[in-house]
Amino acid sequence: MTQKKLDPSRCIGWLIPFIFVFLILFFYPNPLNPDLLTFIRKFHKILFSSIWADVFVTTARVFVAFLLALGTGISFSALLSSQRPLEDLLKPSLLLLHASPVIFWIIPLVLFVGRGDITVVLSVAIVALPVVFMEFHTAERALREERREFWKHYAPQFRGRLSLRLKLDWLPQIENCISVGFPLSFKAAVIAEWFGAHEGLGRRLQSAFLHVDLAAFLSYAILFLLASLSVAALLRSFFYSFSQKMPEFNRIPQKKLNLSQLKAEKISFCYAEKWVLHKLSLELKKGEWILLQGDSGVGKSTLAKLLAGILKPQGGYVRTDPPDIAFLFQSNIIFPAHSVFDNVSFYLNSTQRNNVNRVLKELQLDGHTKAALLSGGMQRRVCLARALVHPGSFLILDEPFVSLDDKMVQKILFLLRKEKQKGRTIFLISHEYEKLIAPFCDKHYVLRRGKLYPKRVDKI
Repeated sequence: MTQKKLDPSRCIGWLIPFIFVFLILFFYPNPLNPDLLTFIRKFHKILFSSIWADVFVTTARVFVAFLLALGTGISFSALLSSQRPLEDLLKPSLLLLHASPVIFWIIPLVLFVGRGDITVVLSVAIVALPVVFMEFHTAERALREERREFWKHYAPQFRGRLSLRLKLDWLPQIENCISVGFPLSFKAAVIAEWFGAHEGLGRRLQSAFLHVDLAAFLSYAILFLLASLSVAALLRSFFYSFSQKMPEFNRIPQKKLNLSQLKAEKISFCYAEKWVLHKLSLELKKGEWILLQGDSGVGKSTLAKLLAGILKPQGGYVRTDPPDIAFLFQSNIIFPAHSVFDNVSFYLNSTQRNNVNRVLKELQLDGHTKAALLSGGMQRRVCLARALVHPGSFLILDEPFVSLDDKMVQKILFLLRKEKQKGRTIFLISHEYEKLIAPFCDKHYVLRRGKLYPKRVDKI
C-alpha cells in the first residue's frame, strides 16, 4: 500500500468546521463568550503549562483501549463469521454496546472498579469494540470460501496466516477503524475522565467547566481535537509504512514427504448429499502433464483441491504432500492495494524471491504496478505467476487460461513445458483450448458422473 498524498481539498474540508465554530464563538454576541484576545492569551498560557502530561495520559489510555478493542473485535469477527448460532447470540449485544452512550457504562464501572485508568480504558474499549467488530465482521462475511482455502494453503500456520492477512487483507478495515474509531475513542476517553479519573484532558475540561472558565474550556477542547486527529493520522501513517514491509515468512516447512507421486484411491465427495466424485482413483507421477476436462459443476475443482490436501475426501484416501504443491485457484485472488511483485511473492522468503522477476517478465507483467490497476486477464497472469514461483514439485492449475487470448495461452503452454522439463508434475484443468493444450500432455481425462474417462493424446 502506498502512502496517500496530501489532498488540499481535504485539508480545507477539515478547516471549515473550525472556522465556523471560531466565527460563532467570537463574533456572535454572547456575554459568556470570552473576547478573542483573552482566549489567545489563555491558550498561549495553557500551551506552556503542564497540560501535555494530561494529553499524554489521555492518549495513552485511548491507545491501550483501542488496541484492546482492535484485538478483541478482530477475534470476535473471525469467530462469529464461522459460528452462526454464536453470531445470533452475541451480535445483538455488540449492537447494543454501539447504540449506548458512554455515560451508561462509566457509572457502573466507577462503582465496581473505582476511579482511575482501568475505568477509563474499559469505557473506551466498550465504545470502540462495536466499531471494530462491525467493520471486520462485514469484511469476513463477504469473504468467499475459496479465499479462505487460499489462505489455508499458502499460510497453513495460524501465526503466519494472521501476520499475512493483517498486512494484505485487513489494512483497509484497519484504516477505517482508525479514521472512525480512534477519534470516537478519544471522545469517550474525555467523557470517562470527566467522571471517572483524577487526571487527563477530561478532568481539565471538567475543572474549567465548573469554574465557568470558557477561555480555558475552549483551549482544552481545541487541544483535544488536535490530539485526537494528530494521533489518528500518525497511526494511519504507521500502518501504511507497515504494509510496505512484506513479511520474511516462508510457508514451506523444512520437512517434506518427497513423494514421487500424488495418489487418490477410490475417493468420494459430496455437496449437500449430491455425490460429485464416486470411488475415483488417479495417480500423478512426477514429470507428468495431465489435462482434465469436463462440464461445469462436475467436480473438477473439487478433485484438484482433494489432490492438494485443501479438502478431505468423504470416502477413500489421498496420498498427498501439501507443502510440495503449487496451487492456482479458479478465481483471481489478489490484494489490490499492493504491487504485482508483492502479490506474487508474499509467501516466499528472500532467497525464493530471486525467481519472481524472471517469471513476471515471461508473463509480460510489471512487478511495480499496483494490482488494483490490472485488467481481468492481467490478474489471472499474476495468480499464475504466484503458482509458478512456488518451489513445489507438483503444479495444480485450475482454469489458468480464463480471460486470456490465444497468443498468451500459447506462450504459457511453452512456459509450462519448460517447468515439466525441470521435473515438475502438471495437473491442468480447462474446459477450453483442448486442441492447443492436448498435444503438450501425457494424459488426458474427462470427468463425468464422478468418474474419470481417458482420452487419446496426440503429442507434438
